[in-house]
Amino acid sequence: MKLSTVNILRVCVFTLVIMFLVDAGIGGAEARRHGQNRRGEKRKSHKKNVKRQLTGKSKISSKEEVEARFLSTYLEQHRRERAQENAEKSRRIRKPGSGHVDLWTEAKIDVNAKIDKSFAKVHEAVGKYGYHSRKNNVSGKLVHVRDPGRNTHLGCNYAIANTHHIPKNRSWIALIERGQCIFFHKLRLGELHNASAVIVYNNRHEEAEVMNTIGINATSLMINKADGEKLASMVDSGKDVYLNISVSRTHKPCDPTAAEQVGATPPTSAARKGPGNGNGSARTRGSYQQILLFSLLNFFIITLFNGR
Repeated sequence: MKLSTVNILRVCVFTLVIMFLVDAGIGGAEARRHGQNRRGEKRKSHKKNVKRQLTGKSKISSKEEVEARFLSTYLEQHRRERAQENAEKSRRIRKPGSGHVDLWTEAKIDVNAKIDKSFAKVHEAVGKYGYHSRKNNVSGKLVHVRDPGRNTHLGCNYAIANTHHIPKNRSWIALIERGQCIFFHKLRLGELHNASAVIVYNNRHEEAEVMNTIGINATSLMINKADGEKLASMVDSGKDVYLNISVSRTHKPCDPTAAEQVGATPPTSAARKGPGNGNGSARTRGSYQQILLFSLLNFFIITLFNGR
């Protein structure tokens, strides 16, 4: 008996349905098995590590004691991880309506010194305004603050030894070295002596930070170690140094989750991996195998019917 065109189409559709059901069942089973294996291995390795730590510290007499100490250690580790996450979030500034985004404003500093009875621009520097600092233009005489009774410039005692260098009835800018106390004490010292701005220079060869300036009304900014030491040496040498601080621009770092918006190449479908699927090349080979199996099944069924 010869097969007609309608019967051949029916055979093809029936074969496709069978192949689809078999493939869906195998893929789902592999995905479930893959997820269970990964979760089980993670739990086993974590339990082994914790129990190894417990048994290494003291002898455990019963299984109940092991489980109790394991539970307490696990909860303690979880509490520490949450505390670290909260501490990290508290160090990030929050801008209302835009999520957790770090923002900082750059300050341009023009340094003018008196040379031969006239002022000339001798240096340029860049600083970072504090989180809650006023972002405004400031100019005035620079004073390198000195601590009472010592040859340091940390500004942690709420007192200034060289107050005679502070001009009267004119704006002035305090220059203080980082270290020994928190930023609030240094900034508060300049604010108590009516400084128009307070500059803190870094004591390490690192990039200047954005200071936490909550509770401070004076304009505050931070500069790096090299610029700070250069300004300090000019003032300490007896020169009259005046600064012009101006707002430059606001920096907003890119969101790491929006890599496609900043020009980064997103991973292609061939590079994405999933449970039970492998990568793109493996998926392509699986498609070719399905086509080959489909052709062989159709050929076998048609040959069987034609031979009858």
